[in-house]
Amino acid sequence: MVYIKRNSPFFIAAGVLLGIVFIHLMLVLTKTDGHFAYALDDSYIHMAMAKNIVTHGVWGVTKHSFSSTSSSPLWTIVLSFFYFVTGVHTLTPFILNILISLIFLFWVYKIALKESKNKIFLTVFLISLVLFIPLPSLIFIGIEHILHTFLNLMFIYYAVCDISDDEKKAGSCVFRRLLIIAPLAVMARYESLCVVFLICCLYILKRDYKKSGLLFIFSIIPIAVLGFISVSKGWYFFPNSVMLKSAHPEISFSGILIFLQKGLDKFYMNTYLVRELICALCLGGLSLFIKKRFLSRYFLYSFIFIVVLLIHICFARIGMLQRYVGYLNAAGIFSIAFLLFDYFKTAKINFPSIKLLRAEHIFIYIVFFIFVLVIAYDAQHCYYSLFKLSLAPKNIYEQQCQTARFIKQYYNNQSIALNDIGAVNYYSDVYCTDLWGLANMYIADARLNKNYSVKALDIVTKYNRTKIAVIYDGWFKPYIGGLPDNWTKVGEWIIQDNIVCGGNAVSFYAVEKNEIAPLSAKLKLFDSKLPKSVIRRYNTKI
Repeated sequence: MVYIKRNSPFFIAAGVLLGIVFIHLMLVLTKTDGHFAYALDDSYIHMAMAKNIVTHGVWGVTKHSFSSTSSSPLWTIVLSFFYFVTGVHTLTPFILNILISLIFLFWVYKIALKESKNKIFLTVFLISLVLFIPLPSLIFIGIEHILHTFLNLMFIYYAVCDISDDEKKAGSCVFRRLLIIAPLAVMARYESLCVVFLICCLYILKRDYKKSGLLFIFSIIPIAVLGFISVSKGWYFFPNSVMLKSAHPEISFSGILIFLQKGLDKFYMNTYLVRELICALCLGGLSLFIKKRFLSRYFLYSFIFIVVLLIHICFARIGMLQRYVGYLNAAGIFSIAFLLFDYFKTAKINFPSIKLLRAEHIFIYIVFFIFVLVIAYDAQHCYYSLFKLSLAPKNIYEQQCQTARFIKQYYNNQSIALNDIGAVNYYSDVYCTDLWGLANMYIADARLNKNYSVKALDIVTKYNRTKIAVIYDGWFKPYIGGLPDNWTKVGEWIIQDNIVCGGNAVSFYAVEKNEIAPLSAKLKLFDSKLPKSVIRRYNTKI
């Protein structure tokens, strides 16, 4: 009891996190007929790969062949380990993310405790991390984002401890930690390469070329090994998901302008990132003004956050439920909080003798500025991420999970074409033709080389002797102008209140003409097993 009281900020924040997760779990189960479902289909891609690694020794979304689909090799390996130890369970990623979240909060608390003993400030800081990363959303997504956030923040913290010029000699043990954390962070998500590169540049700025070189080499070793294995199997060096989802400018003046415009559009659509950026710029600039040192520890936190945020906005995505920017939100809150810790300690510095600009007043103005500019908006954004969170698993349960049940019952071990490949491959065993390219090299090549077309779909499905296709019409008709003429739409399922699925309606096509009648009969037989909220439409002309 004494230990809990002494560390009350952590236990309060942990209680808030677990309370929110429990409430949402109850809401999810009431909306999914008591069945647990994740907030994205991507969660099931990692689960399918981990299942196949453990049960069949195959690194792929199906047991039949290798596929370089995982954008987080570390998470796939971690999940495989726990599947090997405990067996394949749907709840494993959910429980793992809760445990990682609690460890992450405890680590941040112990670090922050070195800066401030003010329990109110520490409690607000930790709860801000819970709400505004936001951890509950990432827990229900069920993939690598919390692990990546933790590793990324640890890497930044220890790197700054080693680089900054206002620290006592950190010792070789800190750099050894960096050599361990850096490759793990990169394997968790490839975006961490940007953070590693920036830290290497800071070491070069300090003329510590040895550490810069070692850190870079250690960071790229695991992805180089995975890359060479992938190439040897006939795939790209980087996973298909990284190749297809990353952005890069065309090498022309207009291309660069369009590229930058897209980055500004992301800021416009996600203004909470702008607010975090403004706060970090103001507080970081104030720290630089006060200390007159670029390599000051507190300024470095804000500098790293600002640079990484700008690079991410240009080259990467935001994602549903802030999935791709959770690590940025954590770094932003961390840097702002630590700058405030530092400013509070150094608030007695001499300022111009204007009554309203006394140091203690300036501190109050800064806190008020952050409260109004960041927290108020983030509270609104938090409403979307948290209070609508239970809708996302409902969407996945009604669409992807029902599709998986249908495929398992009627088309197990047969050739199926999909564009959402997670749940179907986790719950069933099929020969999967991925029409979006994450698990199919022919389609990935076509998309990257701008040869993606109706003809490409026709070729790949005929080559794989695909019987049916379960797809979103809206992904293809606007993008390539339609679907192959020989495909026959037999029916569709429509969900309501969709916030995460690729479309409200998932359509069932018979790719082979002799499959039209069987598919129609199977859909009608399965009709009674669908949730009542799913709207069914069938082709009456068949």
